Amino acid sequence: MAGENPENLKEEPPVRRLVELVISHAIKEGAQEIRFEPLEQSVSLQCRVNGVWQPIAPPAKVLYPAIVGRLKVLAGVPSKLGAQPGKATFLHEYGGASVTCHLTITSSRFGDTVTVSLARHAS
Repeated sequence: MAGENPENLKEEPPVRRLVELVISHAIKEGAQEIRFEPLEQSVSLQCRVNGVWQPIAPPAKVLYPAIVGRLKVLAGVPSKLGAQPGKATFLHEYGGASVTCHLTITSSRFGDTVTVSLARHAS
């Protein structure tokens, strides 16, 4: 993976697993939202549980473009949105149930900020 274009990493198993783990962790914790936010030197990763934002161990900044790319692939969003905000939806299977993930992408100073709102379906 070293030296590869981050855009090409979005399909690599480690990035796929990382995105899967973050979403599954948030669902398990009862989160309503997950926020992936690029900062100047790092990444902020948080989930909102009962209205309180809680930090999640963030990935390395170098992986951030691939993580955003993977989320866009899951939601069927074009890789290049330009300056336009984007919204899309995808399903995530967890514990035998489907969770609808509403993806919102906004441009920020250091790259795309992605918020994933989680909507659980009644069994």
